[in-house]
Amino acid sequence: MKIGNEPVKDAIFSPDDQHAVVLSGSFSLEIYRTQSGKRERIITNREHNALSLVLITQVNWQ
Repeated sequence: MKIGNEPVKDAIFSPDDQHAVVLSGSFSLEIYRTQSGKRERIITNREHNALSLVLITQVNWQ
């Protein structure tokens, strides 16, 4: 699967299915609105190559 010219390495949907976070072949994270398919944000990763995604919905730091 590809988004634009880059292959998709991994993807996760938000718990409410409103967004998809995609790890692209360029190792950037791209956040899409699932209903419209519109890309809302790109998070570039210049220092490290991300290999996978993990979604944590609740964190208790105590």
